[in-house]
Amino acid sequence: MSWAEDMQKHADYFCKKFDEQEDWFFPDHLEENASYPTAKEDVQRLFAEFGRFIDVEVALEGVREEISLLSKAADDIDQDFCEGVLNDIDLYLENWEGDAADGFRSYLRGQPSIEGALARKRDVVRAAKYAMQAYEKSITSFRDDVLNFVEKAQKGVEAGEVRDAKVMISLASAAVSIGVAAATAGTGVAFIATLAVGDALQTGAAGVNATYLEANSTEQVIGEMGWKGQDILETGRRQMEKVRAGFRAVAESMAGAGMLELSPPRPRLVTDDRFDPGDFHQEDRKPPSRISREDLVEEPKEPDSAPARPTS
Repeated sequence: MSWAEDMQKHADYFCKKFDEQEDWFFPDHLEENASYPTAKEDVQRLFAEFGRFIDVEVALEGVREEISLLSKAADDIDQDFCEGVLNDIDLYLENWEGDAADGFRSYLRGQPSIEGALARKRDVVRAAKYAMQAYEKSITSFRDDVLNFVEKAQKGVEAGEVRDAKVMISLASAAVSIGVAAATAGTGVAFIATLAVGDALQTGAAGVNATYLEANSTEQVIGEMGWKGQDILETGRRQMEKVRAGFRAVAESMAGAGMLELSPPRPRLVTDDRFDPGDFHQEDRKPPSRISREDLVEEPKEPDSAPARPTS
């Protein structure tokens, strides 16, 4: 059963309970019902909004897969592993001299460089993962708030069936701190994107921290559910806006100069027409045969530029 179908089932339950209070032998029940003429419509509307807000299980499956992929990407560019590879390259090329050697070393360790690009990519992947984890937290918090609301309301309905019983529904929101982990991840240049995500996730109102519903009867519980439940939707909307801001922060960290840091210009070594791979050898040890030029890479005319958009 889908999330939307579950929500419809809950709505039908409360509407049925409301109808059960129409007992002609007890006029006070009819009077209570008359006090909430749109109760059933309000309940149906609320749970329809819960169902439309997000398909919880489908969304969670997708977001958890993305988090797993981002974790794998982070492992692939682990700082210690990358530093080891760069050190090996330094060692292999320690006797290489000349302008091409200087250009390549600058490409490897300078600014911008492969070393810097790897650090920035780690930052971007980490930031994207934090934003995705915040998205997961928002979804699960919304789900938990809704299910807690349903459970408390059902208990309230049962208690309200005892005439003049005092019913109190208190619901503390689960979605109040989705940005803390990102904001405390680290400091410095290597955390630019991560810190931007942390700031985005903590900016603005967190939402409605608690919802209270006080009633004396089943009719009153159901009659007030429709608008009391709006607090959950409002909290969910605010949390999702924070998540959107987090993803925007990731994208903005890669724009402009950020793109150059992520993809530094390649050295002339592999793009200059004057480069002859046959000249690339140790002194007094020429290659036994002519080296092919087929794997040389032509310099792109517009490196790192997006394809032109069609004009209308």
